[in-house]
Amino acid sequence: MRYILESHYFPDEKKFRDLDQEIDLTYKNFSFYSKFGYSFLYKKTTDVYNKISYKTPKYGVSLGYLWKKDPLSFETLTREISLDGYYNYKPNMKFKGEVAYNIKDKHLKKWEAGVFYKKRCWSVNFAVGQNITPTIRSDGTRGSIKNNYVKVYLNILPFGIGGGN
Repeated sequence: MRYILESHYFPDEKKFRDLDQEIDLTYKNFSFYSKFGYSFLYKKTTDVYNKISYKTPKYGVSLGYLWKKDPLSFETLTREISLDGYYNYKPNMKFKGEVAYNIKDKHLKKWEAGVFYKKRCWSVNFAVGQNITPTIRSDGTRGSIKNNYVKVYLNILPFGIGGGN
């Protein structure tokens, strides 16, 4: 178990402003993570993030929920649900994926799929995905901007440190 409680105190104002609380619990293959934000200034909750995961050496899956408010107006900025997972095909090769859906605005927010491959002294992480941002056109109709991307990370390890693959 890991627990963090953090607050910001402003001596000039003699007030606490924000409180952030995080808890991370693990039991066997299950884990639960929760983050909670609170504003002392406005006496309201600012954000909540919860994630539950099931992970094994072969595969894993996580389900998350985010709720966030604007710090000034306290209107809900986003409510979204996310799902991600991985599958270890071989000891040195992993497939992974992620998707996020914005419940408030009713649209797919993001998706990503990729593969991780590791050799003795190098590894490569390759992924393709899309970030989707909703827009309102000049005629008042809804649309979206879709930003497609490709990520490639190449990691080269110094000689003698790479391990046994």
